Formats: sequence, structure tokens, C-alpha cells
Amino acid sequence: MRGQDILQGKGHGGQENKGEVMHRVLISIESRKSDVIYNSIKQEAAPRANVNVSKKGDVVEIEILSENASNLRAALNSFLKWIDMVDRIGDVLNSESM
Repeated sequence: MRGQDILQGKGHGGQENKGEVMHRVLISIESRKSDVIYNSIKQEAAPRANVNVSKKGDVVEIEILSENASNLRAALNSFLKWIDMVDRIGDVLNSESM
């Protein structure tokens, strides 16, 4: 996982941000469960952040952009909790099917 601040003229989705610093985090998860993770979180929304979820092979990438660090942290925590929940549910289902 890597995070960085970026300065750009347009915000995510082409929205103007007037040259303000946007906070950005990119989460890359390589997993055999990538289909399940992707399908479970792709529709989730973060009210005060722009989120883009994509999948390439066994890698799920989640990009979160926000105008302030607090909103970025809140969105990041939410997505990490959802991913953890998906992983735990998968483990429980796999252990019951044995």
C-alpha cells in the first residue's frame, strides 16, 4: 500500500479542485480471492472521497482521493474493514465446507 499527496488542476472524475492538494492512497491487493474482493467492494461509496476500484488478474486496486486527510483516513479505514470482513467470511465458509 502506498499513499501520497498530489497537486493537480482537476480532481478525480474531471472535477475542478482549483489547484488544491488532493490526498491520495492506492491499495493494491494480490489474492486468489480477488474476484470475491472486487465484487464485494466495487459498489461501496465513500461520502467525502472519490473512490475507484479496479481489477487486473489477481490484483485488486483501490484508489481513494480526498481534499483532506481526515476524510481520506475514514474512507481508507472503511475499505480496509470491508476487505478484512470479506476475507474472514471466505475463511469461515472454506472451513465449513471441509
